[in-house]
Amino acid sequence: MTSKKKINIILIIFVMISIALVVFYVWPLFTKIKFDSEEILSAKNSIANLGIQANEIENFSENYSFYKPNLEKMEQLFVDFKNPVDFIKFLEKTASDSEITSKISLPPSVKEENKNFINFQFFSIGDFSKILEFSEKLEAGPYLIEIENLVIESSAEQNTTKDHSEKVNANFLMKAFTKEQ
Repeated sequence: MTSKKKINIILIIFVMISIALVVFYVWPLFTKIKFDSEEILSAKNSIANLGIQANEIENFSENYSFYKPNLEKMEQLFVDFKNPVDFIKFLEKTASDSEITSKISLPPSVKEENKNFINFQFFSIGDFSKILEFSEKLEAGPYLIEIENLVIESSAEQNTTKDHSEKVNANFLMKAFTKEQ
């Protein structure tokens, strides 16, 4: 074998070893470095977010007396799930103020997980304008409710009032949102 062939063979072996080192050692090392640096950046971001959250909690704690009245107002928006008497009294008083007769019932409840509302069925008889006045008072009232269905039909009693408006029957199906159980 000539020295040129030996040099070429040694050169080919050296290049193959170099490629093998790059493929099996250097490349995995770089990918590991990239992965680890991404994890470090993610951890830094998490630490920064935790610092911001800690500052926000501290600011909230310092200003709690300022927020307390609004938090109490928000708490009052919700009906007590176990004792909805105050809400029922509100419905009865609002109906009385609107000069309509009322009857309130709880429809059969459907078992739902994490249920955060109570359904109420509200039957009323009165002038159409008084029924609308009642629904407006409900919307502006102190409770968080949603009127899911409203059926209005002529009353069986065809009595007309002083202003010649006809009485109607109204059937409200409403959802009153409750505090967490």
